[in-house]
Amino acid sequence: EYDYRVDSPAIPRRGQAASPISLPSVTSPAESLKASPASKYERLESNIGEGTYGKVHKALHTKTAQIVAIKKAKVSAVDRDIGGVGFTALREIKVMKAVRHPNVMGCLDVFAERGILHLVMEFMDGDLKKVIEDKALVLSEAHCKCLAKQMLQGLAALHERFFVHRDVTPNNVLLNFQSGVAKLSDFGFARIIGQDSDRPMTGGCTTIWYRAPELLFGAKHYGQAVDIWSSGCVVAEMLMREALFPGRGEFEMLQKIIERRGTPSEDVWKDVSYLPNFVEFTPHPKAFGSQQVGIGRFESWL
Repeated sequence: EYDYRVDSPAIPRRGQAASPISLPSVTSPAESLKASPASKYERLESNIGEGTYGKVHKALHTKTAQIVAIKKAKVSAVDRDIGGVGFTALREIKVMKAVRHPNVMGCLDVFAERGILHLVMEFMDGDLKKVIEDKALVLSEAHCKCLAKQMLQGLAALHERFFVHRDVTPNNVLLNFQSGVAKLSDFGFARIIGQDSDRPMTGGCTTIWYRAPELLFGAKHYGQAVDIWSSGCVVAEMLMREALFPGRGEFEMLQKIIERRGTPSEDVWKDVSYLPNFVEFTPHPKAFGSQQVGIGRFESWL
């Protein structure tokens, strides 16, 4: 069992966690069209964000006055052949229905109308990326610990149910600025591990700045460790207020990682040389110094 309480100071309140979201059953497209559930919502603002497969709008539930976010995804001709819902949308719905946790974004409603799938979710004020980039905000170490703890608790809930997120980034950590609650979101690339374990997986899902070394080396069989690497990059970015490995391509990314963390070898990473895209770099020691401040502070927490 995980302790879902947030005992570090939040932004701006202390010790406040979100209430678990109760997820209703997903209605079929035919049932949704008949009931016309879109009439329950009044659009307030368009294009407040964009997920893996669709744009997000701010809306009002007319009966309850609850502010919600609605993600819309167009249904393609190919999608109609599999029941009207795209694979990425199905993945996201599957995760949100399976994982109920205060730090994981939940789904309040699902319906289809005029060839468009709508996912209704709790409205959040912004994402961690905006907080990191806003230099006017003072992001103390205590705030970083609070946000990191919530992100990792949400990730632990996913991993406990055998999901791998595959795109943990500051953009996908949503925040409620009043309560300080953080929620992991955007599960369009999420996948259950253990099923068809011999089947290769896509390595290019994760945003490149947060992509684990094994993915950069072309690994097609990997596990939840790729999410841990991404989470570490996010935490370091909070502390440094800039991306840890801002590379423009896979080779440059590997160069930056090796400059800071040292050259991988068979002694510390068995069979690394057998990965499809392995490149042997000039031996490079683990870096130390002012550039390592964010990493050093993170390691001191562990």
